[in-house]
Amino acid sequence: MSSRGKRGEKEDVKKGVAYRPFGQPSRKVEETLSIALQHHRAGRFKEAEYCYRQVLVSVPHDVDVLCNLGAVLMSQGRLDEAESLLREAISLDRNHAISNYNLGNVLKKQGKIEEAKDRYLRAIDTDRSHAGAHFNIGNIYMEEGRVDEALSYFSNAISLNPGHVAAHLNTGNILKTQGKMDEALASYRTVLARDENNMAAYHNIGIILKAQGKIDEAIDAYNRAIKIEPENSSAQNNLGNLLKDSGRIDEAVQCFRRAVELDYDNVSARHMLAALTGMKTEAAPGQYVRDLYDRYAENFENHLVGTLSYDIPSVLRDMLYDLLGKKVRFNKVLDLGCGTGLAGEKIRSLTDRLEGIDISPVIIEKAEKKNIYDALMTGDMVEVLNESPERYDLFLAADVFIYTGNLTPVFSSVKRCSTSKSYFAFSTEVTLGDDYILRPTGRYAHSFSYIQALAKQHGFKIAKHRPEAIRKEEGQEISGDVYILESAG
Repeated sequence: MSSRGKRGEKEDVKKGVAYRPFGQPSRKVEETLSIALQHHRAGRFKEAEYCYRQVLVSVPHDVDVLCNLGAVLMSQGRLDEAESLLREAISLDRNHAISNYNLGNVLKKQGKIEEAKDRYLRAIDTDRSHAGAHFNIGNIYMEEGRVDEALSYFSNAISLNPGHVAAHLNTGNILKTQGKMDEALASYRTVLARDENNMAAYHNIGIILKAQGKIDEAIDAYNRAIKIEPENSSAQNNLGNLLKDSGRIDEAVQCFRRAVELDYDNVSARHMLAALTGMKTEAAPGQYVRDLYDRYAENFENHLVGTLSYDIPSVLRDMLYDLLGKKVRFNKVLDLGCGTGLAGEKIRSLTDRLEGIDISPVIIEKAEKKNIYDALMTGDMVEVLNESPERYDLFLAADVFIYTGNLTPVFSSVKRCSTSKSYFAFSTEVTLGDDYILRPTGRYAHSFSYIQALAKQHGFKIAKHRPEAIRKEEGQEISGDVYILESAG
């Protein structure tokens, strides 16, 4: 999990009386204004509000004071009142940059994004050196996924204010998502040069160093992040994963346990804690699987095929050929946990209609780009099948059951959506005995006896079975089984 930068909606405070209908402000007004500004900058917003209102009694049309009072009301969450005062200030001076900027902040908090953007642009038109307005427009574009425009505005903010930590941090976040890891690292290190206690920078440096295989350096980055923010569950979880991969299991368990104590909803930490302490669970949490594949969607296929030597889709196709002949033709095929479409590519030519389900919406987007599926669905495969009126004569599940231990619900839903003559082709990691286990890797393995019993229970027979290396991990082959089950009627 990554940590994002501050979105930067802090109000600007401008000292001084910009307008007075007569003479010069009295010493008392000046003193009250000075006190108001001190309270404001110290975050004592109620005290600042009281003083600003005292000043406005004497100078009711002062644009700067109206602007600052609107800002302190925004800081107290009184958005409608803040909006009214800031609009009053702008009615007196439509080109008042700080009032337009602060009104943009209020509108953004109210969800009026386009209006907010217009106010930031007005602030920039009036004062092109307003780094905060550039930064906040960049945030809007980043939220909208318009990352090139976001980067441009963050760059403007940095040019105007080289010490703008949040702009450097968000630049790094975008570069990281674009896979520009060295550039992202440079941005994060710039953050730390200006703010040595920036937890988010260390957190994201840890993510990048792990991806680059620099495990010891990544562990150091996470340790620094946790020293700054000990109660950050995400950092504890990520450090736990690194320690696990380094064989430091006891330390990893401590991190995962601490992550769960801090945030019980940290499903990744809960799952890995179970895996490392010998607990038997029925399935990995759906959120854990979804987050995992969303996070690795960009490099998922290259890593699986290139690094892990994964080719189970070809094995499944060849086993179907061996069983049914190379002229086999299916009416309708459902690819369970379809991923980016590796299995779909191998089976497309064998079927009139190919559909896919995956829990990760980001992965589904990748599969859509291949144009090999007639329909794609996002969701839990059991839930989707249980609500489906469709019937299929072939189900695929290539390297899917590594995140599901108890396969009874899957088998039941597959049987429900089967034709009278259907096939169920899938792979598993293998274990001995007559059950399934959760391995320390966080993946499940299933015994032959377990699959055999499930098949019989749900009206299938094992038509073909083949031991196979599922993939490689750290140079070692992971043993598995590949099955083709045939409906027994």
